[in-house]
This record gives sequence, structure tokens and C-alpha cells, in this order.
Amino acid sequence: MLAIPRTAVRLPPLPWLAATAFVYALLAKAALAFYSDNGLTSIFWPAAGVALAAVLLGGKEFAAAIYVGALGGQLWAGVQPGAAAAIALGGAIQPLIGAWLLNRKGGFDTSLSSLREFFRLCWLGGMASPAVGALIGGTALLASGEIARGDFWHAVAHCWMGCTLGIVVVTPLVLVWRRLPPRPWHLLEAALVFAVSILIGQVVFLDWFHDLLGSYGRTYWMYLMVAWAAVRLGVHGVLLLIVVAIVQMFVGVALGKGLFADDLILTELLNAWVFILTFATVGISLAIAFAEREQAQSDLRKLSLAVEQSPATIIITDLEGRIEYVNPAFTAASGYSMGEAIGRNPRILKSGRTSPETYEALWNALRAGKVWRGEFVNRRKDGSKYVETVTISPLRQPDGRISHYVGVKTDISELKQAIAELEASENRLQLAKAAAGLAIFDRDIVNGTYRWDERAREFWGVEPDEPATFATFLEGLHPDDRSVPLAALDKAVRPGGNGGYAAEYRVVNRRDGSVRHIAANGQVLFENGRAVRIVGTMKDVTAKKKLEKELLERRSDMEQLIKQQVAAQTAAAIAHELNQPLVSVSAYSEAALRMLRGGIKNPEKLRRALEGAMEQAHRAGYTLHELLDFLRYGDDKSEPVDVNQLVHESLAIADEGGYGDFRPVTDLAADLPPVQGNRLQLQKVFVNLLHNSVDAMRGAGVARGDATIRIRTARCDAGVQVTVQDNGPGLDDEAVGHAFDPFFTTKPNGVGLGLAISRALVKAHGGQLWADTDSKPGAMFHMIIPALS
Repeated sequence: MLAIPRTAVRLPPLPWLAATAFVYALLAKAALAFYSDNGLTSIFWPAAGVALAAVLLGGKEFAAAIYVGALGGQLWAGVQPGAAAAIALGGAIQPLIGAWLLNRKGGFDTSLSSLREFFRLCWLGGMASPAVGALIGGTALLASGEIARGDFWHAVAHCWMGCTLGIVVVTPLVLVWRRLPPRPWHLLEAALVFAVSILIGQVVFLDWFHDLLGSYGRTYWMYLMVAWAAVRLGVHGVLLLIVVAIVQMFVGVALGKGLFADDLILTELLNAWVFILTFATVGISLAIAFAEREQAQSDLRKLSLAVEQSPATIIITDLEGRIEYVNPAFTAASGYSMGEAIGRNPRILKSGRTSPETYEALWNALRAGKVWRGEFVNRRKDGSKYVETVTISPLRQPDGRISHYVGVKTDISELKQAIAELEASENRLQLAKAAAGLAIFDRDIVNGTYRWDERAREFWGVEPDEPATFATFLEGLHPDDRSVPLAALDKAVRPGGNGGYAAEYRVVNRRDGSVRHIAANGQVLFENGRAVRIVGTMKDVTAKKKLEKELLERRSDMEQLIKQQVAAQTAAAIAHELNQPLVSVSAYSEAALRMLRGGIKNPEKLRRALEGAMEQAHRAGYTLHELLDFLRYGDDKSEPVDVNQLVHESLAIADEGGYGDFRPVTDLAADLPPVQGNRLQLQKVFVNLLHNSVDAMRGAGVARGDATIRIRTARCDAGVQVTVQDNGPGLDDEAVGHAFDPFFTTKPNGVGLGLAISRALVKAHGGQLWADTDSKPGAMFHMIIPALS
């Protein structure tokens, strides 16, 4: 199958197919009707040019439209249906073969911008491919009895000549005029060219002014006009002029006038065919040649301007090294004018600081015909030194001979200085990084590249030559901490944020299995609101974490001891203060009991005994309240309190106290009214609930990265409701029933007063504190605090 490249068309395929078929049929009918001696073959077949152009531009799909047009044109001209179908088949195959021949080696330039492409069109498309169509057409005419056996080769020759002429003239016309001329015509000159050309065409082909110019009206007049059009109007103008001349010539043939009046009868238009072929080939070739020359001159002008205006220094020398050309950049860089440099050797720039080995390598490369690249330390005219990067190439002529050397140089003195300063800065940075024990990471989020320095590779146990990826980073994380950096990264890359990244996590070294605590800080870079890169540092804080843990354990032990001492002293104080009233209550109750057992002989004594017991019981209650008020002394200041702010403060206190290894999830209502209360007392309640949740999750072995405490605030009828829920083991039914009982605890070392005191403090504010029995997962506590009225 022929592989014909396809060029996209702007209109839908169907209109193009229909137009192609119609134009082909119309041109076929005209050629057979007016320019055929037998009504079967024509020496000029413009439809072939339309067919080849259609396939070159639209693809092999146009073969079907060409077949329909060819069949219609043959039938329209009176050819027998069988012969018409066979001839139409040849007409459809011919452009496919022509397009294949043109495109089979590197493709065909349909713009016809070079003589090479035009001559390829004439040879492959205009001479080779019509041979196939002519053979098919001649065979069809012979088989159908339209021609005798002796006329076969005559018919084949006519078919071939007609298709060749049609392709040479019409195909370029379609290919070139599908686009407007690249430069606008001067309308007055264009009008003059066509007017004179038409006038000469009338004289030559229609016998105007025969008595005056008959003996001078020759075809070479038209060559003068086509040369004028080639120079001034380009290929577009030449093609129009050729079409006008061909129309005038065939009108003259049809009317029996002009230079080719008898050519149809005498030579079957052979002379006319030779004239048109020569005229069209010469005209189009001249126009393309002038266009190529103009393009070459334009390119040369652009190249000359580029060299003149180039910021790079350009020097051209002969083979002996004598300077023949320098551009203005050379003067700016060296201080030597063009007049001072021409004829001299580039050694005028030598500073003595470029090694002789460099010059030796340069000349060895040039003598071998190779390009040399390197650096020179040169000297300006004023004696100052500068560094240049240099590329020197042999300049070869078309025959391969080296005639000159071309040097392109760039002053890199400032770049060298910047590199030196950058290296010094990097050295200082490396010293600072080593002193601080920092590791550097750089992740390109878009391209997926990941860079670590040697310190970071040491943390993970990654070899120096091993590629580091984000997957390598994740694999080295402690299983319980993998969600921590991912959550921090997810927050950092969100558009609208500041891009700050901070996370602490543990890393398991793949080589020795050691566990390190890493503190990472970084910054995300954004482009058009999209995170594209993150750079930062990592530091080994294992020793710090170990010290913090030891301090936390000691602090916890101390707090536990203090709590136990306070609980013991509080219990002793309560026992001491309540002992006397309780003894009296016991004595009065015993007396009353004896009276009741012995019969009530003196009701008055029984009444006094019961009143005494009641009085002592009241005294015990008053004593307990006074003791609690004493314990809370100094902590009774009441003020308006913002509950949402109190939540944030409590989270900060928990984190500072070593209870921050959880992920807080807050859902805080924005329209909460303030509550009236003691900030410190309410803060104690919040912090105690957070501590209880963290202790429960630690005891259950919940990974630090998975530990979550959700805090929600909302307005309710009674004031402000606060809910605290963790994802720990939760409370069973027995624990929920006794959670607020004094000295009841589920902790191994707990005292059991935290929730009891918390509920007492909330009740003191007129509120409520209770545990949710249906919470899943974890434990859930609700608190309602009356709003400020």
C-alpha cells in the first residue's frame, strides 16, 4: 500500500472531495472537446495536475473523488462506459504513484521553495507517474475498440504528454496559490506586467496587429515577460502569467489564429506542447531561483547582523593565523579597534598566563581539522586581564577545503569570580552545617527527584552512590511515626499557606538498626499556586529526646509523689476535722438507740439526742466545705472566659508538659458566647482530660502518629458544650460508673482524684461534666459551662 502523508484541510472532507471530482470532470471534458484530434486523447490534460495536487495535500482518500471525476469527464465527452471506467482507474492510480514517488525519500516540500523540489515534481510526478496512467488508458482504448492496434503507442504517447504537461503547469499552480504571496506586490507594477503580457499574448497567439507585427510576433516575447514576473512578482506571479498565456494560446488554436493556428492539424499540438512545457519550466525555474537567491541574501543579511550584534567575540583568521575579521564585541572586550586588529595575529591578546600546552593542543586540533574548545587568560589593550571561553572551528568550503579559522569567545571573568565566591560561600555553609550537625534534603515535587547530603544518608544508612528517592525516605521511617511527616507535608503544600514544614519522627537505620529521633524543618516553594519543591534541614535530636524523656520521667515521679502526699495530707486533714463531729454523732445516735430500745420514757431527751446528732452532722459538712475552700484559696478569681482560646491554651500546656505526642483535631464553633468563671480552674479541667486521654492511649500502645484527640465546642441551650474524645481503649461500663468517684483510677500509678476534682470545679461554675457510655472509639467526655448572662 502506498503511504501518502496527509495534510490537514480546513474545510470538511466532503466538500473538498466533491469539488475535486467536479473540477476534474470539467477539465477532462474541456480537454477532450477542444484540444483533441480524435476526441479520445489530449496533448494537454490539466486534470492530472489537479489530481496530483489533491493527493499531495489531502491524502490518498482523494483517489475516490478523482476516479468519480475522471469517469464523469470521460462519459461526458462521449467515451464508451467500459473504456471510461478503465481510463478513470488509471487516472486515479496515477496521482497515488506520483505522490508515493515524491514522498518515499524524506518527503516532498509542497511549498516548492527550492529548485530541487520543482525538478523532482517535474521528473517523478510529471514524467514517471504519467507513464502508468498512459499505459492503462491506451490499453483501455485498445480493448474497447476505440483505437486500432497500430494507434496504441500513439495514444499512449498522447496520454503521457497530456498528463506531463498538466502536472508541470497545474500542480505548481495549486500548491503555490493555496497560500498568498509572502510579500505584497506593488499593484501598479503588477498591473503593468500583466497588461503588457496579455497584450503580447494577443499579438502572438491571437494575431493582433498582424499587418504591423506579424513577422515579429514570436514566442520569445513571452520569455521577456516571464523573466520580468519572476524577478518582481515571484512564483505566484509567474504561474498566473503562464496560465494567462496558455489560455490565450488555446483560444487562438480553437479560433485558428496566431502562431499555433494550424498546429492541431499539422502536429496534433506537438509544437504547442513543447512551447508550453518549455515556457512553464523556464518561468517557474527562474522564479524559484530568484526566490532562493533572495532568501539566501536575506539569510546572509540576518547572519551578518547576528555576527555584528552578537555579544560574543567573533574572530576570523586565515590559515596562518592573521586576523581578517573581528566583530564589535571584540573591540568592546579587548580594547583594540577593528583597524588595529586586522592583519595582526591573535597573540596580541596573550597575557602569559595561558599554558603553552593549551596553545599546542589548539593547533594540533585545528591542523587535524577538528573543533577546539578551551579557556584563555588574555590581556586587553590597557593591560588588564580577563578570562575567555573559546571555541575555534575550521571553516570548510563546499569542496571540503579548509580556508579559514573561526573563533567564538565569551568573556567569563565575572562568571569565574561568581563561581569562586559561590565556592567560598558553599565552603562556609558546609562548615556551619557540620558544626550544627545538620543534614540537607531537597525534593523536586514535580519531577520526583530527591537529593540528600552525606549526613542525611548517614541517618538512613543509605550508601553514597545509591539513588535516594521519596520511597527510600518512607521506608526508613519508624512504623509508628510514618503518618507524622506525611501530615506535616500535606499541611505545608496546601495553597494559601506559608509553606512551612516542621516534623519530628524516628528513623530506623537500615545498616545497624539503630533508631534516631529526627527534627526536620523546611520550606515549600510554589509556582502559580502549585507546590513544586521543598528544601530543608534535618537534625539528630536523639540525645535531646533521651534527656527530655529522663526529665519527664523524673518530673512525673515527682508529681506522682506530690499528689500522693497531698492526697494523704488531705485525707488526714479531713479525718482530723471530721473525727470530733462524727464521734459526737455516734454518741448521740447511740443514746437515742438505747432510749428507743428501752422504751421512750422521756421524749424530750430523745429529741435532744437526735437534734445533737443532726447538729454535729451539719458541723461536719461545714467543716468539709471550709477545708475545700481553704485548699482553693487564691484560685477563685472569676472573669469572662473565651472557651475556644482556653482550648488552645490547654493544648499548649499539655504539649509543654510532655503530653503532646498526639494529633489534635479541633472543631471549634465560631460564634460561642463567653462563660463566667475562673480561667485557671477551667484550664485545670481541660488539661486533666487531655492528660487522661494521652495516658490511656500510651497504655494501650497506640502509635504516636496514630494518636488523636478530637475537641469540639458548640453552643447549647445551657451555655457552651465541650466534647473531648480520644482513640484509645475507652472505658468499660464499670469504669464509667465510678469514673468520678474519689480515689477510683484505672492508671497503675494514679491517685484517683483528677476526675473527682474536675467535676467539683465544673459544678462550682454551675456546669456539668459526664462520660459518654456509647463513645466509639476511645473515651468521650462532655462538659457544659453556663454562658455569661
